Amino acid sequence: KLMTIEHKNITNAELHETKGVSAATTNQTLHANSGAGLWKFQEFALNVTIPDIVADQTYYLATPYAGTITSITSVIDNAFATADCTITARIGTTAVTSGVITITQSGSAAGDVDTVSPSGANTLTANQAVNFVVTGSNTTATACTITVILRRTA
Repeated sequence: KLMTIEHKNITNAELHETKGVSAATTNQTLHANSGAGLWKFQEFALNVTIPDIVADQTYYLATPYAGTITSITSVIDNAFATADCTITARIGTTAVTSGVITITQSGSAAGDVDTVSPSGANTLTANQAVNFVVTGSNTTATACTITVILRRTA
């Protein structure tokens, strides 16, 4: 004898949707994890290119979604001389906790990568800007690309 069950009454174990979807949080997506599904928040890589880290200046990056900055990475296009360069991430006037990258002059080379993992003051609303304050005494023209990993929360 065949039983009919209203779709709205199907339990999680019987769903046609991916298992666990009823417990997933808004803005989480499914990721493969060794043959099983794992629900995670979406992460986006956002980039800003600094044309020359010789000059002390501030550069801005708009974030299209609300979220948390989980990583900030820099890569330089050239070796530089004279002194280290510091790039401080800020949201408004507040420095991101553990959001300071120091690019070391000694032994620097094109392709050098530096990464930090912010631990606080790293939450943004949709369409909010994060800024990067460049300081140092580098005298060699060097471009730098900053990549921000934003874990979307809304």
